[in-house]
Amino acid sequence: MKKILVGLLLGSMGSVGILAQDSGGPRAILNSQRVSSEVSACVNNLDESCILSIGLNTVMDEALSVERIRVLAALTQALAETGDVPRAQQPLDIAMAELEGIKFGFIKRMKQLELAPVLSFIGSVDQAIALLSDIRGIDRERSIERSIIMAAKTGNVEGVIMLKNALTVYKNRSNLFLLDAADVMLSAGHQQSAKSLADRMLADTVFKKDAATLYRMAALYRDMGDSVLASQLFDDAEALNTPNFGIYTNFQNRVERLIYALDAGDPVLLADAQEMFSFSENDFSRGPDKRDMAQFFARLYIKQGRFDEAVALTSLFETAESQANYLIKLSTLRGSENTPAYTKAVEDILIDTMEVESALERDDIRLKLLESVRAMGDFSLSQRIVLAIEDDDSAAKGLALLLPFVSV
Repeated sequence: MKKILVGLLLGSMGSVGILAQDSGGPRAILNSQRVSSEVSACVNNLDESCILSIGLNTVMDEALSVERIRVLAALTQALAETGDVPRAQQPLDIAMAELEGIKFGFIKRMKQLELAPVLSFIGSVDQAIALLSDIRGIDRERSIERSIIMAAKTGNVEGVIMLKNALTVYKNRSNLFLLDAADVMLSAGHQQSAKSLADRMLADTVFKKDAATLYRMAALYRDMGDSVLASQLFDDAEALNTPNFGIYTNFQNRVERLIYALDAGDPVLLADAQEMFSFSENDFSRGPDKRDMAQFFARLYIKQGRFDEAVALTSLFETAESQANYLIKLSTLRGSENTPAYTKAVEDILIDTMEVESALERDDIRLKLLESVRAMGDFSLSQRIVLAIEDDDSAAKGLALLLPFVSV
């Protein structure tokens, strides 16, 4: 069945040669070849034909469904990113068929969590939610959070709302997820979708009960050109903002107030917002507390033109995986840009990854770094990450994710 499906996929994708792979390559840390010579040749002379050839060859040669799904999911995402959603549906259909054949519950759930964001990206949000319907816990919520961002990248307002409504454990964080989605829409050029989403949020009284949310919505509407509504929302936030909340709530209120004040054109407000924020900044000057608030600090630093300081927050996180996860979040923020400091942070994580015991875990970290670096648009650094991957299946996935660079 697998070869029949892949044969159909090959036929619809056009004539691409199938390449044999080997497992050679020296193991060095940076700027070296770990992957097969075919992958290396493709990375260094990138074109669609070799990417699809290696990906499909890996799918056909791989004995485990769980690994085939990884590569097929990457091919789906990459093809969709190039704008070819109909063709992206084909590897996704194969992946869904493979999923049905997995008998072990834990492994099947892992693949469901992985496929939901991909489904959301190509517009099949209802299918993504159905895929997660029998899963509970934090992993499900994290998959939905990622799915919200993936749907937002395509300007899918209804999809974002549907995914938000599917949250359970993270329901109290839905405000933040929707605001993040609106920012992603603006970054991706979907301003009308961002406005539609913001209007939907504003119509829900839940979003009018929290000062930090209202400050951020005020900044969002101002960025979309509605200064009158922005001013009104700011006044509403001021009425809710009192210093009697806990340390975290006070911090969130003050950072969002300062972000708004930076572009408000009111020097008195800006001075007051900076002074109030300094009190909270001292509370989070070091350790795990600041790590908990890193995403808020990052948004503020980027707004202030201090991107390298946002990158420096990476050092607060103790493991290579958590650092890579932070860089993924950082790369989705409006105003993020590639700088030497960002490149060095990625290189440092690549080096630290060598201390991780499992090759599969090492490659998973590299693929997370690739997600962040791709979002920054850095092709050269993306190439280096793929060449550092050790496992053939992971290399095929990484290579597939370079496909959008071909169409640039």
